[in-house]
Amino acid sequence: MEELIGKSVGRTFADEDPFILHSRLLRVAGQLAATTPYPRGVVRFRTHENADAWNWKHLIKATKKR
Repeated sequence: MEELIGKSVGRTFADEDPFILHSRLLRVAGQLAATTPYPRGVVRFRTHENADAWNWKHLIKATKKR
């Protein structure tokens, strides 16, 4: 006896065009890559402790913005 499933919960992407799915994935990847918490440029530190403090400062600042 075979059962045919008539309904599904959520969205399925199996019927969609693979190019549409690919463009959707590229858009999401671009949004994620554009939100780096660090300012641009080269930064030099005298010690690893200074680098860690700078790193945490910018990570916390980016988290507060979200």
